[in-house]
Amino acid sequence: MKSLLGMSLVELQDVVAQHNMPKFTAKQLVDWLYRKRVKTFDEMTNLSKQTRQVLAENYETGYRPFADVQESHDGTKK
Repeated sequence: MKSLLGMSLVELQDVVAQHNMPKFTAKQLVDWLYRKRVKTFDEMTNLSKQTRQVLAENYETGYRPFADVQESHDGTKK
């Protein structure tokens, strides 16, 4: 499944056009993915349920949970 995270506005505009969604949806996706950093399509509350469903069926947001977290003796994490 293709990830939306990492796509440019132009690439997201192509995705939106392929699925006959309103053009402004691409800018909404940029806002949700890059500014708000949501993990799921369900969090994109200003998109219609139908739009979210189409996106979820064909794409993934691209965010992954951390594989491992290491904590130092001073409490810092990486």
